[in-house]
Amino acid sequence: MLCFFTSPNNCAHWRPICPGNVIVALDVRNKKTLERPGWGVYPDFTADEQPGLCDVLESLMTGKQLRQKTVKVTEYALLYYNKRNAYLRDWSFIWNPGYVHFEKSGIVPCKTGYDDLWEDEK
Repeated sequence: MLCFFTSPNNCAHWRPICPGNVIVALDVRNKKTLERPGWGVYPDFTADEQPGLCDVLESLMTGKQLRQKTVKVTEYALLYYNKRNAYLRDWSFIWNPGYVHFEKSGIVPCKTGYDDLWEDEK
């Protein structure tokens, strides 16, 4: 399954949890896919309080739930990926919360918050 957002903005904000990954731009050919959005729950790295490194390590080693504010964000999904349902238009290896530098399209500035926010989680 391939999950995606409507813009690279959200990907760039979650950089701390996915270093080394690539942001891709897709042309989705089956527009019905975009008519039925779902949502994903992600850490809110814009929140004032963030867990410390020791808390994160303890959570990873023991399974103890990490206390961190989260957000629900609109997501779309394809059950499978091939050139008939989506086409790879562009990609980026260089990105951060301020911008995404696509190979073909150049620099795309990011917003300060998240796109397609459903609601803040507690």
